[in-house]
Amino acid sequence: MSEADLLQPENIVRERWKVTSKIGGGGFGQIYEAFDTVLKENVALKLESAKQ
Repeated sequence: MSEADLLQPENIVRERWKVTSKIGGGGFGQIYEAFDTVLKENVALKLESAKQ
């Protein structure tokens, strides 16, 4: 993980998604694998960059 990562494994987002790992990232944002605790399935979360 780099210092620029916005989320870390085990972070909970909006009391629903539990981050498991970072998948990738670039100029447009970062993508994380997470577990949806409501639907009980793995999902991808994209955090868009504020720079545009």
